[in-house]
Amino acid sequence: MKILSAPCALLLAGCSFGYKPPPAPAPREATRVDASVGHTWDAVIDLFAARNIPIRTIERASGLIASDLLGVNEVDEKEGNWGSCGTVNGERIAPNYAIYNVLVRGDSATATVRTTVRWSHVLEKSPRPRECTSTYVWERDLEQGVKERAETAQGRGRRHAEQPLGSPATPPDLPRASAPPPSPMGGIRTNDELMASVGFRRAVDDVLRLKIITGFRELRPDTLTVDLDDGAFTSASTEYNLGRLYLAYRGTTDYSGEGALELRHDGRRVGLYVPGRLTWEAVR
Repeated sequence: MKILSAPCALLLAGCSFGYKPPPAPAPREATRVDASVGHTWDAVIDLFAARNIPIRTIERASGLIASDLLGVNEVDEKEGNWGSCGTVNGERIAPNYAIYNVLVRGDSATATVRTTVRWSHVLEKSPRPRECTSTYVWERDLEQGVKERAETAQGRGRRHAEQPLGSPATPPDLPRASAPPPSPMGGIRTNDELMASVGFRRAVDDVLRLKIITGFRELRPDTLTVDLDDGAFTSASTEYNLGRLYLAYRGTTDYSGEGALELRHDGRRVGLYVPGRLTWEAVR
């Protein structure tokens, strides 16, 4: 990476000689995802976690996920050419900070995902950051990753839903035994250990208060058995709140793997919540 001369550094701090602003951003459409909005939402959260992007705002109702102002890895940005903050004597000024915003919209069949990154260049001597224009390289890469993950999860959920009633309902990777075998990942956690997570504790408190569940326990490190209350079968918000509980549970595993909620009532299994999809195995 070239080191700018002292005059060029001063230009970045406020002078305009030799500086050309970046071009105006071109309009861009959202990416279509052939999966439910729930699967698409979960895929965005997965990729934020995989890329170590902390989430500041997460609003399921509006479909918005956003980060704080974060520093940009200079090596990765140079290789990816994610944006331009203008040029000085023909040399591109690269962004060194960003705010990541993702908007998810859709229904139970299809969704769209639109990523908007506010790139900026910040210097200590500059009174305000210099706004940049995106090349949309980073945005398209994230959206493609979301699309692939969500559509894969949608296909997996569809196979679970097509399982005929009366057949063994538990998928092969979700053992039904009351005493599961020891886990190579370090064993099953107690409820007290799970409740040590603030996000999980809040989600549990909500579904208990709404009389959607009566209790829970970990079946294996990626599967939570949930005992449903009678209110789960009459509440219009059951699927939404089980989705919140599912995401909070995944947060206790640092979003490793996909995980599932096994739903039980009166001592028998009645449903399964996998990423973005609630499947009932008996008439409600």
